[in-house]
Amino acid sequence: MNSRIIFSAYNEKYNSKLEAKFLRKVKFDGIKEKDIEIISNPEFLNVAKMAFQYSDGIIKGSKDLSPELEKVIKKLKIPVLEYQPPEKYIDAYSVFYDRI
Repeated sequence: MNSRIIFSAYNEKYNSKLEAKFLRKVKFDGIKEKDIEIISNPEFLNVAKMAFQYSDGIIKGSKDLSPELEKVIKKLKIPVLEYQPPEKYIDAYSVFYDRI
């Protein structure tokens, strides 16, 4: 399979925890407990961390991201496209997608 996952991170907050059934809903064919253990505490930051670890690249869709997200992104060893202003993002995204 030649598909890739690119996660776009924005400076949006989801302050509530997801419902307890969230973990059960994510677990399906072939998913192992250890692969989703990070979301045993189903809050936004943990869901984002899990998404990052399974992504092939990240686009910073907001100029400023939370310090927690920035810290996680810096630890990753995957391509990251820094925030692009409205007048440049279409071309920058296209180049980034082609690179991934």
